[in-house]
Amino acid sequence: MNYSNDKLTTVKAFQEGYGEFPYIIVRLFSAVYMQIPLQINSGYDPDLFPGSQINGIADSLLEEYRFDKYSKLHTILISRARMIKETLEEEYQRPILLCLVEEKDMAHYFEGEKIEFSTVIPWGGSLVTHSKKVIAMNAAHYKDSDE
Repeated sequence: MNYSNDKLTTVKAFQEGYGEFPYIIVRLFSAVYMQIPLQINSGYDPDLFPGSQINGIADSLLEEYRFDKYSKLHTILISRARMIKETLEEEYQRPILLCLVEEKDMAHYFEGEKIEFSTVIPWGGSLVTHSKKVIAMNAAHYKDSDE
């Protein structure tokens, strides 16, 4: 855990599989967000790889995505985010605000039927897992390179 003595206490306690790009952020309530990791070619074990699994991606697509975030894999991620949004809206019986985060400066916000690109990604508040365990407070929603 990281603690800061600034005006706000900062906590980061990422569980395995969380805090790594790409991921989805869902706004549950004001200042409360849920992270859904997007696991690419990780298999089907949700205990080892939490979140949404996207398997069967060719190595060539992964390599292309490393250099071109708007490659075919990006399109697959957008489709998965739409599917997750629809599923959560059905589950919660209300509109969901969702963000696909691909890098520190690359986000796609889904609101209604619109998708808006932004270089500003979600940050702060209370970040929880799908099982509602707190993994960060008042901090970035991703692991820093030294974590």
